[in-house]
Amino acid sequence: QDNLKRRLEELAEVLNIKKIIEKILHCKKLILIPHRFLHTIPLHALILDYTGDRYLIDRFKEGISYAPSCKLLQLTKEWKREQFYNLFAVQNPSKDLPYSEKEVEIIKSYFGHSDTYPEENATKASIEQAGENELGEAHCVHFSCHSNFNFNSPLDSALTLADEKLNVKEIFKLNLKQCRLVTLSACETGLIDDESPTDEYVSLSSAFLYAGSPSVVASLWKVNDFSSALLMIKFYECMSKDFRTNQTIKVANALNEAQRWLRRETKEDLHNWIQKLNLEPYIRELWEQELISLCEKQNMSSQSRPFSDPYYWAAFCAIGQ
Repeated sequence: QDNLKRRLEELAEVLNIKKIIEKILHCKKLILIPHRFLHTIPLHALILDYTGDRYLIDRFKEGISYAPSCKLLQLTKEWKREQFYNLFAVQNPSKDLPYSEKEVEIIKSYFGHSDTYPEENATKASIEQAGENELGEAHCVHFSCHSNFNFNSPLDSALTLADEKLNVKEIFKLNLKQCRLVTLSACETGLIDDESPTDEYVSLSSAFLYAGSPSVVASLWKVNDFSSALLMIKFYECMSKDFRTNQTIKVANALNEAQRWLRRETKEDLHNWIQKLNLEPYIRELWEQELISLCEKQNMSSQSRPFSDPYYWAAFCAIGQ
């Protein structure tokens, strides 16, 4: 967290990324299939121009996405899912994520129909019962909760529900036959078993791909709750431009657009944006206070960019189609 920006600059030099980019100048989209531990690094945030804060995602207009393997990438490309009307969401089952509730409530407004499981209602039994109906008919599945990656036993990595955990083995069995996107707004959901002797890595994100979703958005580290909520809301706002006009949903493009937005917005810009969100007055005040507090800790002015550091925006990756 403290040295991420410097490390990304160093890694870009080690990989000689500028020379590689010169050979694909006409490409609009980049799909990365990293090897082993490189899956744990936000390669989309490699710094091309340190002085101008120009990152790799700024180079590709249609976004940067990832895939666990060529085999799984080919499989996801065979699934044609054009509908994006039904939302299935798990909302703050542990009751200790202060920004999760409004994150999901605002995201719901972008969909024609939604099935939401808030707090104590988000039990494993309720998720299993929803398998053939709400979950089976969902076009987008959104988990806003805690999670953990188990490096000693990757198959036991899990999302935290109200009563139990939903682990990788159980995710494999989910019915996602209509799903276009699974968003895991939680910590460390994109980590993998980097000791695997093959390229078939075990992870929460790959489990959702195998369950039937062609796209997953997941995180690489323990993310900041407030900045993640802002990023998620903007991400769905960016995607809504596509499904409002009946265009194909471009997950990687929308995520990268939201990430560029979050890192570039000033304190004043974010204040004005929060004012326009559909929030109750007391909730809006809490969000404003969080923004002010964060800026004060960093001694920032109204024209400073509080979330410019990659720690706040680079954790999330678009995986799959």
